Amino acid sequence: KRTSTGLVEAERYFQKAIELDPNFALAYSGLADSLAVSLDYTDAPRVATLERAQAAVDTALKLDPGLADAWASAGLIEVQGDHRDRAEEMFRRAIDLNPNHAMSRKWYGGLLLGLARFEESVAQLEQAARLDPLSANVQQSLGMALEAQARFPDAAFKYRKAIEIDPLMPGPYLYLALLAADKMNQYAAAVPLAEKAATVDPDNPV
Repeated sequence: KRTSTGLVEAERYFQKAIELDPNFALAYSGLADSLAVSLDYTDAPRVATLERAQAAVDTALKLDPGLADAWASAGLIEVQGDHRDRAEEMFRRAIDLNPNHAMSRKWYGGLLLGLARFEESVAQLEQAARLDPLSANVQQSLGMALEAQARFPDAAFKYRKAIEIDPLMPGPYLYLALLAADKMNQYAAAVPLAEKAATVDPDNPV
């Protein structure tokens, strides 16, 4: 759901899955994901949270070294730790293991966006959208990459598509608000969108 409360709930479910089956590698990968992503949506302590996420992904890879999900999780942790070179290696490993793993391409696209490799970013995110067309999060990320290319109408379309898929996800409202205000000088349109983002996820400090 990409909300502060949703990520806490996800963490509980993954912990429960691990309790039920301590040898289930995907559960550890999912736990690592929920912890690493939570840093963008909550005020969780960064160092301690990344240490917990790393421990979970280390266990996942020990249980299943060929698990693409776990390599993608490892890449996400490296992104959050600002180790971009290592992150790229891990995302590429995940995609090599499973070219159809949408989140590997989504997170790799986000990394490429941060590195200002915009065309590569859009290519990865468009592939992620083809693989998982009902992911609001992928549509949001694709919107961000298109915005970085100054393709503002296309970016707005993707943000609205994300809202259509999941009206309770806060990010697309916020990014559409910032796009309207900062890039299109549409402040009157931006305010209610930003208010909506705050309404659907009131505990999110961003």
